[in-house]
Amino acid sequence: MQDRTLGATQLFVLPSTSPANAAVPWDVRLQWFRELAGRASGLSKRQSIRALLVDDGGRTLLVRYGSAYGMWWVSPGGGQEPGESDEETLRRELSEECGLDRFEIGELLWTEEGFSLEEPGHGGWAHRVYLVRVPAFEPAPRIDMATEGAHEMRWFDADELEALPTRPSDLSARLRSVEQDLTRGSTNASGS
Repeated sequence: MQDRTLGATQLFVLPSTSPANAAVPWDVRLQWFRELAGRASGLSKRQSIRALLVDDGGRTLLVRYGSAYGMWWVSPGGGQEPGESDEETLRRELSEECGLDRFEIGELLWTEEGFSLEEPGHGGWAHRVYLVRVPAFEPAPRIDMATEGAHEMRWFDADELEALPTRPSDLSARLRSVEQDLTRGSTNASGS
């Protein structure tokens, strides 16, 4: 998006679609065109609340979504209903998607926003991701995850995440950072 306009028209600069444009990889070009489509749609961003579920072994539970244009892994959670608090949304979503009812919600780890038409009826997304520490468990969804567009759900450690297309793309580093913070906190709490 450019600050400059052409009359009342907002300008958005995109890389060339020419096959000769080898300097910009296909996935980067696709990302920019998805952003333009989301911005130009005039649709609102989908507000969602997600959990970085981390078990006692340092693994995180992720859900795989995808289409003909790509596949990605993301933390469980979903759209916030009008009038719901972040906690109410997260409790509803984790109950539906994972069968998880008893948990404490930790700190807000990060927020992220973007534009695309991947969320039906929305021109983008705005995620807030909270830390949720849990003992290891086997997910037992209470809804048909396939109707939500999900293909599978699995636990991963940080090393396994490095080879996966995740959202955010640096999820492996973020999980390691959370684990380091938790380790430091437990060391400080024990008086060591």
